[in-house]
Amino acid sequence: VAIYSYLPEMARHVGQDHMNSFAAIFTMTQFSSEAIFIVVVTAFGIGLNLDTVQTAMVSQSVSVLWCLLFFTTSWWYFPKRPARHSLEGSKQKSILMAGFYQNYKTAKLIWTKYRKGLKWYLLALMFADSSASAMVTVSVTYLSDTVGLTSTEIGIFFLVALIGTIPGSKMGSMVTAKTNPNTSWKMSQLFLTIVTIIGAVTMEDINGPKELSFIWGLVVGILLGWFYHTESL
Repeated sequence: VAIYSYLPEMARHVGQDHMNSFAAIFTMTQFSSEAIFIVVVTAFGIGLNLDTVQTAMVSQSVSVLWCLLFFTTSWWYFPKRPARHSLEGSKQKSILMAGFYQNYKTAKLIWTKYRKGLKWYLLALMFADSSASAMVTVSVTYLSDTVGLTSTEIGIFFLVALIGTIPGSKMGSMVTAKTNPNTSWKMSQLFLTIVTIIGAVTMEDINGPKELSFIWGLVVGILLGWFYHTESL
């Protein structure tokens, strides 16, 4: 959340066209990093012949080291930014309650003055982002219990999906440039919903090779790359 707070100010400084390109680069870099992480964990799982629990333990260990390395490194590259608000002159004098009070004021302002635009966008963002995030949790259970993938194959599935997000981010940038962020975001949600439903309904009834699930994962990844790129605009 703290990182995303930089994006609106960046967009105001560079303009929508440049921000569209920057957002594509940000999204591709983010998902490329996640793809490398999946490769590392999957390599450990295959190389050491680990079971599901052991693979999860390795994943958490690598995740901690990964975050320590990159969060610490990025900390030094964030520019200094003065505080936008002060407790002096504010009705809320407690630093512990200041955030809650600011959220209350923001919510009240949106409800009273931006009811026809911003309110509905934030509601759409809440449901859309929650749905996209839930796919990761739900898909693990679905792929394991219904499709019958092993822990290693599930890792490969997510790797394929993450690779798909890279061209998906670029595709989102192109569609946004041809239309606008609002239309592009709606299109990404529509196609993502259709592909998810088709995959969930058909994968259970297909008695073919498991590789078909990887093709589905690739398409889902492309659409997720499009979705997350446009969402940040």
